[in-house]
This record gives sequence, C-alpha cells and structure tokens, in this order.
Amino acid sequence: VTNVFGWRATDPADMKATKDPVGPGNDAAIVKAARESALVVCAWGNHGAFLDRSTRVRELLKKNKLHVLRLNANGEPAHPLYLPGALTPTFWAGPSAP
Repeated sequence: VTNVFGWRATDPADMKATKDPVGPGNDAAIVKAARESALVVCAWGNHGAFLDRSTRVRELLKKNKLHVLRLNANGEPAHPLYLPGALTPTFWAGPSAP
C-alpha cells in the first residue's frame, strides 16, 4: 500500500495546505511497490486529482496493468474506505480509454 501524497492527514484540507504534499521520495516508493506487487489497485479517491497528482501517478505506473475497485463520478478510482468489502478489482485502462 502506498499513497499518492506522502503527506497524510485525516482532513484533506490539511494535506492540501502543506507546502509539498507529495514529498521527495514518494514517486520512487510508488514505483518500487508496484514493481514488487502481483496486482496494482488504484484507489486514491477524488482528492487524487489535487495538483493533477493522479495523472502523474498513472504516468509513473504506465508499465503496470492497473485495477480499480470502483470509479467515482469524476473518473477517479474510489477510496476503499467508502466501498463495500465484497468488491473485487477489475482492470482499468485509465480515463483516456474508449
């Protein structure tokens, strides 16, 4: 499990107010975890769109087959906190797929 923002907070406003919410080593940690995983499930929620972060993370993971549990109305992968536990990951080609 990784986070698209290295800065974690229970209130997204706190994360968005910090100077560098991504952090210096976060991209490398995401790529390393994905490389070592049998299954990559994207689940960053609506706030992943902040600073266009979800686009950057999808670019980092372009060599991986990505999955989601469900997509939110805005097309971002839903965060598992708000989803039923019985969902199973499905392939996700990303927002630009037909």
